[in-house]
Amino acid sequence: EAGWNVPIAIGEYDHAGPEGGFEISAAVAQAETLAAFARSEVTYAFYWADPRKHGPVYFAFKMYRNPDGKRTAVGDRLVVGEVSDFDSISVYAFKDTKRNVTSFMIHNKRAQKGARVALDLGVSVPTQKAARYELSNVNPKAIGQLPPLEVSGQTVNLSIAPMSVLRVDVQM
Repeated sequence: EAGWNVPIAIGEYDHAGPEGGFEISAAVAQAETLAAFARSEVTYAFYWADPRKHGPVYFAFKMYRNPDGKRTAVGDRLVVGEVSDFDSISVYAFKDTKRNVTSFMIHNKRAQKGARVALDLGVSVPTQKAARYELSNVNPKAIGQLPPLEVSGQTVNLSIAPMSVLRVDVQM
């Protein structure tokens, strides 16, 4: 049986809106869009214009590609996490098999309420300090590098700020 193997392309989308993308909600929408593109195996997508440098949408791209200035991009193997309330919180895991790192991208889509999240890693990991990066209203004009998160075993418990994107890099 022959399948239809045609690349998907999306042209000229943006999350800037009339305010120019300066709201943190535009960054969360962009982060969610990038994960949706990965989930749908989009080959090409064209952002309408360059995101305004040092604006929230600009930093949403950087959360996936370069949150620490050392080009530590997420891996190329996606696993969509199961969550109890997808309308509020989404979790995506991007595995980098070369570095043996899984980057968990956690998006809180609620404007006023933070969340506690328990990640089931599926396997037990050795004790480590996982790098954490946050894009939120705490400082929408920069990616915050949070203190490393103590990780061990199969479950990671963490908190995420309202309307934010959190990245946690776990060696596994």
